[in-house]
Amino acid sequence: MLIGGGILYSAHQEEAGYTGTTTGTVVGYESRMGDADDSFRYFYAPIVRYKTTKGSLCTGIGNVWTSNRPFEVGEQIDIRYNPTQTDVVNVEGYGVSVSYKLGIAFFLFGSAVSVLLLIFLILTKLIRDPDKREQIMGKLVAAIIALLIAGVWCMLAGIKITLAVFGLLGLYALFQHYKKRREP
Repeated sequence: MLIGGGILYSAHQEEAGYTGTTTGTVVGYESRMGDADDSFRYFYAPIVRYKTTKGSLCTGIGNVWTSNRPFEVGEQIDIRYNPTQTDVVNVEGYGVSVSYKLGIAFFLFGSAVSVLLLIFLILTKLIRDPDKREQIMGKLVAAIIALLIAGVWCMLAGIKITLAVFGLLGLYALFQHYKKRREP
């Protein structure tokens, strides 16, 4: 949880530096080859020429790295820039940065585990029957393991795919529950 909070704070500090807003012109693309999983696949970021509020003409690389080229050369796009570091620009409308996503994932995962551990500790004090306590704690451990799997899955596959898969699993579990209730 603290790691997630630290990452979120760092991402917020970085975003807060982009105080200048303007319209820039895409003049080309920076390219780089992907990592081992994306062998022979190139990623592109727009190179944007823009004028600062003080009238200086600057060129910066956009924070958007995609497998296609989302803008035409010569196209005007809205950007934010850091007046002290003009060589990197933040392209408006291209979502949350990776740092924010990672920070949110760590923070939520840490919070969920902390809540489960707190419940775990409270149950050890409240339930005196060792069999009942062991049964409840077993379910809590299973929930923690499920959260770990869901967290790793979410970081690897992305939030949309994760929600779709777990939503379908939830619907299947609901279907099985009602099917079992209807049996004589």
